[in-house]
Amino acid sequence: MKKILIFAMLFTLPLMASDSMVSLNLNSTDLELNYEHTRPLQGNSRSFMGAEFLSGDDEFDKSQYMLSGYIYAMGLTPVPGLGAMIGFKGSATRVRVGGSNENIVAVPVHVGVNYTLPIVLRTHIQATVGFAPKALTFGEADKYEEYRFKAVMEPMDGGMVYVGWRSLQFDMGASSNYKFNESAFVGIGMVF
Repeated sequence: MKKILIFAMLFTLPLMASDSMVSLNLNSTDLELNYEHTRPLQGNSRSFMGAEFLSGDDEFDKSQYMLSGYIYAMGLTPVPGLGAMIGFKGSATRVRVGGSNENIVAVPVHVGVNYTLPIVLRTHIQATVGFAPKALTFGEADKYEEYRFKAVMEPMDGGMVYVGWRSLQFDMGASSNYKFNESAFVGIGMVF
């Protein structure tokens, strides 16, 4: 685990030269760390590459975690302040189901929207949905679903605070669904 984190940090150091963001999401039982690098594309479009670590809390196994890497493209729509997003994410986790540990890897397709509210403080609302059918889910799961919602306020340049909700779930076939995480959270982020 340490080797993976060290390699990921060293691999992303060159990307940290510009337009990067680090964020921390917390609630009473979970911790999520996120690193994101933004690059401009043609026109007003942007691409995002990132990595995240989510430690979960479960009644069976208090040490579960999920590592993810993602790449998205976001472009503006004809509606002022509204952006649309599409991309892929790769997630790997080890979960405890029925007394045994199961390794699961999923590559969900993600779509989302980002709406910037027309008020003085930069405030925006983000919603994303991710889905991986059986063909993009490996290990003991048959499919993967992810839902996220976040309200973000940027009270100063380079800083943001937000509240959000997330739900990450695996369909384990005949043995039922496994909800890896469903919770509300608060967070802070820094852009550098």
